[in-house]
Parts: sequence; C-alpha cells; structure tokens
Amino acid sequence: LEMSETLKSLREFTMSLDPKLKGIALENSEAVKDAIRACKKTSAFTLRLSNSFYYISFVPYKGKVFELDGLQDGPIFIGAIEEGKEWIQTAKEELQKCIECFTKSQIEYYIMAVLPDHKEIAEEALQRDQFLALECSKRLGLDKDIIMASPDEIEKYKKQLEQLPADKSEMQNLYKALNMSIAKNKGIIFLEEQKAKKWKEENEKRRHNYIPLILQMLKILDRKGSLASVIKKSVEEELMKSAK
Repeated sequence: LEMSETLKSLREFTMSLDPKLKGIALENSEAVKDAIRACKKTSAFTLRLSNSFYYISFVPYKGKVFELDGLQDGPIFIGAIEEGKEWIQTAKEELQKCIECFTKSQIEYYIMAVLPDHKEIAEEALQRDQFLALECSKRLGLDKDIIMASPDEIEKYKKQLEQLPADKSEMQNLYKALNMSIAKNKGIIFLEEQKAKKWKEENEKRRHNYIPLILQMLKILDRKGSLASVIKKSVEEELMKSAK
C-alpha cells in the first residue's frame, strides 16, 4: 500500500502513541478533516448527529490474517492462510462472529471491502499480452517489422517467454488467445474509464449546493404568482402518495 506524504507523516508521528491518543491525533489532523469535507455533501443546513463510528479491519500479511482494532495495542493474529485458499476464508469465521455480536446487540454495521483497481490490473495484463503477442508474431513470421523489446520488458516477462510453446500450431493458438485477451482488456479499461468519469460527475452533483438555485426559482414563481398553486399541487401529490 503506497501512502501519501501526509499519511506517512501522520503514521510516523503516532507510531509511539497508544490507541486513544492515535485516535485523537487522527481526529485533529487538518489534512484528514479536509479529505472528509471534500467528500461531504454540501448543504446550507447542518444536522448534528451523535453517532460515533468504530472500525475493525482484517488484512492478510505474510501468509497470515490479522485483525486491526483501533482500541487494541496492536494487530491480533487470526490464523494462517491455508495453501490454495483465499485469505478471506481464514477471516470469514472471525467476521461472522463480529456480525452475530453486532446483530444481537442491535448495532448497525457496514461491511466494506478494499479491492484492487480493475483498470490497473487490465493495463498490466494488456501490456503483458501485447508483449507476448508481438513475440509470437515474430516467431510465426507474421511481423515483418523488427521491433526490439526493452531489456526491462524482457526481464519482466522472462518467465512467460520461457513458457512459450515451440510447436507452431500451439503457438498459433496462443497468438489467437492473446489477441482475444488484448481486446478484452482494452474493453475493461474503456469501461473503467467511463465508470470513473460517471462517478466524478455524480460526486460533483452530490457535493454541489442547490439551495441558491431552488430559492431563486421560488422567487421567480412568486413574482409570476404561481408559487401558491405549485405548493398546493405538491402537497396534494404527497397526500395522495401517503394514502396509497
């Protein structure tokens, strides 16, 4: 996990503190406050809530699963990851215990997952497949132009190069499969870019303060003498919905 300079500084500063003081330092960090404000919906009205949030995380590390609890002194060992299984299987039993405990106590909870960036994964796969497809085309005599791969690329995909088939028929099948994979990953990258663009637009709309616009529209309706009828119609519609 790559951290920003702000998080690195905060981590170094709080490393020797106990959990309570770490929480206070995090609470009072201006950078953290700014990040929260940036995601907060803009509104002319502020509603004060007394809810507090408590976070527990499960993370894999060097073949083991640990629980990170902000109120504990350090990571709690959950269990070793069994060979051939996903680490989430090891964390599942402990997570289930937490869910049962929260449910019995009628505590509202949310389960969130931190996932890899699908675009980055597709870009890495695309780069690999394009390199291998080019190598296959050279060996099959399809590529007449001599394109030299960089030493870094050769070193990076050394293992995959060693596994390329010597048989021409197998090489042709692999070449077709690589081109299909290239098309697939290009499609994934395009969809992820569109998704990110949509999320950005939705977030900008969510954070925008529409109150001045609404007030201005109400003033215009009032000047036209239509405000009372619009309010009456709106109230009647809401009453009809409630009756249903």
